[in-house]
Amino acid sequence: MAAHRARRWQLGVVVILCWFNAGTDFFRAEKAAIHSFDDVLARKWVFLWPPWAPVLAFVSHDTDEHLYFEYTRAILGEAADLPYIAQQHHGDVAAGLRDLEQRLARAPSTGWRLPYRDVPVEYPPVAVVYMLIPRLVSATLGGYRVAFGALAALTWLVGWWLARRVFPSLPEEVLWRRALFATVAAGSILVRRLDVLPAALAFAAFALVATRRAFAAGVVVALGAAAKLYPLFFLPAWGALLLGMRRTGELARLAAGVAVGLGAIVAATRLLLGPAASELLQSVRYYSERPFQLESMVGGVALALGGRQAVSLSFGSFNVGAPRWLATAMTALLLAGLAAVALLVLVRARRLRADISLDNNAAAGRLLAWSSVATLSWVLITSKVLSPQYLLWCAPLFAALPGDDGARLARRFVWLLALTQLIFPIGYELVNQATLPGIALLLGRNLLLVATFVFALRRLALHPTAEGHDAVAP
Repeated sequence: MAAHRARRWQLGVVVILCWFNAGTDFFRAEKAAIHSFDDVLARKWVFLWPPWAPVLAFVSHDTDEHLYFEYTRAILGEAADLPYIAQQHHGDVAAGLRDLEQRLARAPSTGWRLPYRDVPVEYPPVAVVYMLIPRLVSATLGGYRVAFGALAALTWLVGWWLARRVFPSLPEEVLWRRALFATVAAGSILVRRLDVLPAALAFAAFALVATRRAFAAGVVVALGAAAKLYPLFFLPAWGALLLGMRRTGELARLAAGVAVGLGAIVAATRLLLGPAASELLQSVRYYSERPFQLESMVGGVALALGGRQAVSLSFGSFNVGAPRWLATAMTALLLAGLAAVALLVLVRARRLRADISLDNNAAAGRLLAWSSVATLSWVLITSKVLSPQYLLWCAPLFAALPGDDGARLARRFVWLLALTQLIFPIGYELVNQATLPGIALLLGRNLLLVATFVFALRRLALHPTAEGHDAVAP
């Protein structure tokens, strides 16, 4: 009976994912034409009937998959929409278009073109491979959107399947109910962006560390970093845990896995691209050049203090002005926070190992889980950019921990996703115009993220016997 209920929850996640997230794009597409509740009522039939209306909205609403699709066309040697690609890149559009045309003129006239060398791509290599996969089944933009959404949905579900393996003490019905709530709270962003890929890879690395497959965990961390840099930030806490528990062999294998993974990626790109491999750093340079995004922690405070005058449009997003030293200070704060979490984990791990009354495997699992939650929360808090899809990085880690504290964290995570969806796309104009409801919404979401970090730190500081259930499979 329990297994049957769990399967119902899994089916519910799939149905909600496909229908709700497609339907929300209808509201995004129609938002500009809605000025009153009567306008909503006049359009409700489009959302409700015919049943395929949400899917039509999904394939017609222009979002990031259009850019992914044009990248793949250029890479596969097809006639891509070069002006569209140039418009999506920051900087001078005309100069960007000329650069694109010149690169493609030098590239082979038939066959594949190499990203970075022939086609300037702002995404890391593993992300580029991921965006090419939907082209195996579709050569049209509408079909690509559906295929990419299906791939992202599958990636999302794989993460929850991994959670079931890592957290065996959590009932299946509870896990899939949380997955359903997280899916609804996230909205269509989870099937529109590449961020489900690094999220799944980061959680897979966590699962491998938890099950003591350190070398494989290191390789997966490297793959995750080649999709989005942030999985590397878990290494200080994980390394401190292994060092404190005197698992030096595992620590060496973890480091070796990271080195082998990154080395293989660098060697492969260097072999394929030659000197153009240096353009892989473009995404890092792009981030370093960006100002503080409106939704970031600093952006929210600047918006509250400076109002609408503090907001400007650049790099494809709304940002706030801030002195250069503040960006340097936030980077230093990021590193200091990661070091502090690692030091706390090291101290706790040494004490755990000395306490013969404890099950060290279970206690280490709890440290691993809560240190990972604290690390990821801190990365988001100190980031210059806090786009709505970044919250997907937290799934399913924030929603799958067992016990009473795990349940509290899961509720916080759902609220974080729901408030983020209220900010973007639903209430973004309220935020951008610095209205009181918009500022309150943004600051409330960001303060909840800070509270999540503090909550995780408190769990790290508590004695392991204060927790009712094992957080991670030994």
